[in-house]
Parts: sequence; C-alpha cells; structure tokens
Amino acid sequence: MRRKPALDYAKSTSIVWSSTFQPTRPSAKRRPVFVSALKGVARAEMLRRIEARPHAYVAREMIELSQAPTWSRAHERRLLSPVGLRSCGRAVVWPDGASA
Repeated sequence: MRRKPALDYAKSTSIVWSSTFQPTRPSAKRRPVFVSALKGVARAEMLRRIEARPHAYVAREMIELSQAPTWSRAHERRLLSPVGLRSCGRAVVWPDGASA
C-alpha cells in the first residue's frame, strides 16, 4: 500500500494535530475529535483508529471565528458578535445570523 508516507506525514506534522477529525459519513454515530486536546494514550488510540480505518475520517483545519462590535438597540450597548465571511464565494453571515 502507498498510504504509509501520507500516514507518517500525518503523525509528524503539527497542522494535522491542530485539526478536527470528523467521521466521513453523517450516519456515523461519532462526534468530531479535537486533536489538540488529546494527550498520551488518547492520542495514540486516535492514531490507531485512523491507521485501522483511514477512509472513515477526514481532517479539517480548526478556524477561529472573528468577532466584530455590534450595537444592540434592546440593550443600548456594544456587543461582540461572531461574524463569518467567505471571500471566494458569495456566502456572508451577518451578526444577526442572516446570510446574503
């Protein structure tokens, strides 16, 4: 199998270990694993599961959400609200949850 070099890279790179591993199928009853929180035995067990069934996991980079100050008329004060923006497409998420 030619999978070994990729697996060795995955074990050694810090990018992968700052990722979230999620099941590839939504029907799987597993929750995402935040790899940066794994230490020692738990980390070794996660590696064992990935080696046994690499097709069952996908790694996703953890993206930090930005915050922008917003004004609340109800509370008449400034709040920090999460903001999402997709620069290559048309998707934009505004602080009130609406999308454009």
